[in-house]
Amino acid sequence: LYRGHLPNVIGMLPESAIKLTVNGSLREYFTDEEGNIPLSRQVVAGAASGFAQVTVTNPAELIKIRMQVLAMEGKAANPLKIAINAGVRGLYTGITATLLRDVPFNVVFFSSYGYFKDVLADADTGSLPLWKVLALGIACGTAASAISTPSDVIKTRLQVEVKAGDVPYKGYLDCLQRTVQAEGWGALLKGIGPRCLIVAPMFGVTILAFEAMGKVYRK
Repeated sequence: LYRGHLPNVIGMLPESAIKLTVNGSLREYFTDEEGNIPLSRQVVAGAASGFAQVTVTNPAELIKIRMQVLAMEGKAANPLKIAINAGVRGLYTGITATLLRDVPFNVVFFSSYGYFKDVLADADTGSLPLWKVLALGIACGTAASAISTPSDVIKTRLQVEVKAGDVPYKGYLDCLQRTVQAEGWGALLKGIGPRCLIVAPMFGVTILAFEAMGKVYRK
């Protein structure tokens, strides 16, 4: 269950920091004098955070995936060795798929969270109790996870190391076409349940911690 968890954990820390910092900074920049942010600018902030985090996300997930495959084959999985063998360019294999997963994810997550946070906020304080922050984060994380699952499936297939005799994918569109031809459109939703069950609560807790620290800082 925990195969490949080390690079995933290492990658999650800077990824979350980049994601929240970029989105938060841009939202603050786009906020008008009345405290409002147009939806279009919320989308821009979310998209920018997705682009920024891929610098960390792609290498970490490629290493994680290859460690998991090696472990399933009963082979030793050394993250440093995988990184060295891949090289800098190789660590960014599948980056188009990662962008097409993370940018829509962040746009949906942050835009929907910002919108519903304003709708549900207390009229007097303008804030939400922390339990509602957690629930809203999980709900928005579920929607974002579901929408981004097809690109996550393609990303994973692109990042698995090509074995001898296999025909490598030429890129995102080639992988998409071959996957659909061989397995049907349903293949693009493989793992959607576990993905939502893992990612949504993680983002709920992340946004909860972010909001809680913000309240402490503002005091």
